[in-house]
Amino acid sequence: MQAQSVQSRRPEGASRVADTSGLSGRGWLLLILIGATLFAVTILRIDRFVLAENQRDAPATARILVAALGEGEIDGSAAVPPRRLRQLLLDERFVRQLPDHRWLDDGHVLLRFGYLFQLVDGAPLVDGEAVLCWPWRVGRTGRRAFLCPPEGETFAHSNAAGWSGLESRPALDRSGWSRID
Repeated sequence: MQAQSVQSRRPEGASRVADTSGLSGRGWLLLILIGATLFAVTILRIDRFVLAENQRDAPATARILVAALGEGEIDGSAAVPPRRLRQLLLDERFVRQLPDHRWLDDGHVLLRFGYLFQLVDGAPLVDGEAVLCWPWRVGRTGRRAFLCPPEGETFAHSNAAGWSGLESRPALDRSGWSRID
């Protein structure tokens, strides 16, 4: 019995091009699908991570603003309460603690890391002024709302109503708010 050699059937004169990739068309398709899946999962995880970080940062930022409120002197006068949040941040000590912020609503609202911050007076849960914060885009930049009075405690709200942006600010009634500190 003679061994027969196996040869590919190629027309005479056709050059042989070596496939150096090692992947067939199906292999490439599978590789692309795996890459797209990993990309999608990573993006979803990053979005969740950013949302969680924004929600952790919001009460901390509000406490910095409350500390500025507790300093007692705005523009050198302790007798005049601040009418705008921007007045609280005239002191460089507080400005350095809050990089990456932007002013909205003529200096009444501060936007930082996906949350809006506003100075409120007469909230039913607190005596006097407090800092209220809520998501810029609910579900994308945060979910919960927070209220931080100068006394040091912080209140949170699940924000089922979907308060978001300048158009939909949190209700300051007692329902839904709970102490988190």
